Amino acid sequence: MRRGEHNRLGDAVRLGTVRSLGAFLPDPIGVPEVVADYLAAHLGATDHGVLAQYARREATNREHSREIQV
Repeated sequence: MRRGEHNRLGDAVRLGTVRSLGAFLPDPIGVPEVVADYLAAHLGATDHGVLAQYARREATNREHSREIQV
């Protein structure tokens, strides 16, 4: 399980977009605000703005996508 709110929210965005679109978004933090708000509320995150911290490290997008695919 991811420790930071930003990682949990980022993974939720990845799972939701791949499930609904059939592909990962190249920039998961670029989802519409309403989507980020909805997911943050369900995860108990205090603010969807934490999503901006997700994927600051270049390898995060690649690593998290690979983990979800397995």
